[in-house]
Amino acid sequence: PNGSGKTTLFKVIVGKESFDSGQVTLRKGLRYGLLEQDYAGGKETLLERVVFGDPYFMQVKTEMENAYTLNVPLDVEVGVGNDWLEAH
Repeated sequence: PNGSGKTTLFKVIVGKESFDSGQVTLRKGLRYGLLEQDYAGGKETLLERVVFGDPYFMQVKTEMENAYTLNVPLDVEVGVGNDWLEAH
């Protein structure tokens, strides 16, 4: 529900805000990010904005675009993308 502190929680996790008490413990190796609610950015879509913030996703995106440009059949492995899919 509105006003329950979801945005504040994420800002604490990414270090944009401090907390009054307690501690934040994150799992080792955890990847996280915060997409601001009030982003008034450029011409990219929301998905592109998220992808641009993650180098691994950008690598997958680039490989997919290259495969499309070269007319690689869809059943051909594109490389790192398959690793990502298996891991997630």
